[in-house]
Amino acid sequence: MSLKTLIALAVAVSLSACGSGNPTTTPPIGGENPGGGGGGGGTTPPATGQCASLLNADITVPSRLVNGPAACDYLLKGFVYIKSLLVIDPGVVVKADKDAVIWIEGGDLIAVGTAASRITLQGFSPLQGYWDGINISTRAGEVRLEYVDIKDAGQTCATSGCRPAALSGYGGGQVTLKNSTISNSYVYGAILENWLVEFSNNRFYNNRWHGLVIDADRVGLLDAPSDYVGGVQPNGFAGVALQGGSEVTKAVTWKKLNAPYSLGSFVEVKNVLTLEPGVKLIGDGGWLDIEPGGTLRAIGTAAEPIEFTGITQTPGAWDGIQFSVYNTGRANRLEYVKLSYGGGEKSELVTNGLITNYSAGIYIANSSIQFSSRWGISCTDKDEALVQLGPGNTFGSNAYGDVDPDCNPTPTP
Repeated sequence: MSLKTLIALAVAVSLSACGSGNPTTTPPIGGENPGGGGGGGGTTPPATGQCASLLNADITVPSRLVNGPAACDYLLKGFVYIKSLLVIDPGVVVKADKDAVIWIEGGDLIAVGTAASRITLQGFSPLQGYWDGINISTRAGEVRLEYVDIKDAGQTCATSGCRPAALSGYGGGQVTLKNSTISNSYVYGAILENWLVEFSNNRFYNNRWHGLVIDADRVGLLDAPSDYVGGVQPNGFAGVALQGGSEVTKAVTWKKLNAPYSLGSFVEVKNVLTLEPGVKLIGDGGWLDIEPGGTLRAIGTAAEPIEFTGITQTPGAWDGIQFSVYNTGRANRLEYVKLSYGGGEKSELVTNGLITNYSAGIYIANSSIQFSSRWGISCTDKDEALVQLGPGNTFGSNAYGDVDPDCNPTPTP
């Protein structure tokens, strides 16, 4: 169904109560009743298993969803735009009809529960991808989700630029996600791009693909206490997926999480990228590109090395790390790092090794470089190569050899 058709359907529907009486709305501010902008608790809760009110009209004036005595407070139907302020009170339960959508279009969504009274947004049937989920447009305002459980949302999509996830955005708004869960998506759990501003203590589980996709510039917001794997209900792909084509434009540290980072395309590093000891990155045909002005500081320890490897134990499973032309910095350091199963061959980038160096200064020590489909370390210009090899490095099973002679490596203490 086209976006134009969905919009037409959203405009056509109305907001009404499932039970007897008229729907009510508690205004969040100002003391005015905003009328048809949002449904309320209804006057009499209907039979068990039903919802007290129907939410199927656009939110065009400030509105509030309130928690009532029914097991389900609101049934979400159709395509609902949030064009004004919508506040969801603690304890509210919203059940979504098949294919229903919440689209934040110029409005604000404030859904703040508590540890004892969480907010729930779930499918009317507990099936993966039963409803579409929450989409955040480029014109969205503030989106704050705290102590919120999003379940059963996330569908595949064929529209250009769409984001297949239970919680997804198009580069707009200011998004906070704290103490929340996203589960049972048919696709990704969440796609959080450059509009994420706060993130802590979240859990992603039982999503068919990765639980989380994130822009490289926002990875530094991720915290170690959050669960990206899913425990006994794991996501289909273990790992935090890095948004393909995203950039590191400011100095950032990628923390050790309970899941590896997943690199399925390229990420461009244009500032200082620091990796904590114990970080693991798994490549699937992707590569890390250290651009002019960018620096990679991957310094692990003997007990917690940093690892770059392929999605399969096959030489060439990913491309590797490329230090681009005109990157003449001397601060690139790889210490206690394990690199394996790279070298390329299956993506658009022509790499020549696990590390491909154009003109960067690189110091490598106490690291292992193995199972490349080409060189372990490759250099494109022997007059510009600035590779320093410190102590403790090991090489093995690199198809073309361990170090390209054009690298002119300098042994360094």
